[in-house]
Amino acid sequence: MRFHRYGLALGTALFATVPPALADNYTLTLFHTNDLHGRTDQYPYLVTTLNEAQERFGEGLLLDAGDIFSGTLYFTEFQGQDALEFMNLMGYDAFVPGNHEFDLGDPEEGHQALSAFFAGAEFPVVGANLDFSESPEFADMLGESISAAPQAGTLYDGIIVEHNGEPIGIFGLSTQDSETISSPGHVTISDYREAAEAMVAAFEEQGVNKIIALTHLGYDSDPSVGNDLLLAEHVEGIDIIIGGHSHTQVSPPGC
Repeated sequence: MRFHRYGLALGTALFATVPPALADNYTLTLFHTNDLHGRTDQYPYLVTTLNEAQERFGEGLLLDAGDIFSGTLYFTEFQGQDALEFMNLMGYDAFVPGNHEFDLGDPEEGHQALSAFFAGAEFPVVGANLDFSESPEFADMLGESISAAPQAGTLYDGIIVEHNGEPIGIFGLSTQDSETISSPGHVTISDYREAAEAMVAAFEEQGVNKIIALTHLGYDSDPSVGNDLLLAEHVEGIDIIIGGHSHTQVSPPGC
């Protein structure tokens, strides 16, 4: 199995070691972004870069590892709806919320901007260690744990998408740092390792053996709340980790 990875912005990608016998059997191309932080002015460049990358590598999966919210006057004015227009145009396949997605959480009104962002998304949202069930603003967006037919604007633990005739499992993980550096409110965030192990087992039970962890944990961030290196070390069965949060560029991708 061969992987092409094309980061359109700063990001991390950890690749599992691929046995030589499988090297020519299957190719998976991934395009990914993370931590745009309200920089809507960068999207025209991303659109051009994505188009050029697709011309070079062909069609692939487009993933975002979180933190679309916060950081600029664009976000202050439009609260993510501007970024959403570009993300829908680009055709993302999955998104995991980062800590900044919870910045506008209000004790009484909850996450109105975030729920509006999800509602307008033309892509699914994944977060295996995120529980939105106690926040009523997300009530109509809750999907099953794993879906092989994921719907736009719906929240899942993980999804199964078909690429070149093969099922690909994608699940999300978000940092527990959000509990202290943001305002998740009634959205709870559980242990990343336990969630990851459960997702790998669930995918494997469904015959999926190509698994991507889309994370907002950080590459080598505070180990007490977990990071991508620890995830790769302790959880077997994950083939690729596409990560955000720490803004770490890994080139070439780690194996």
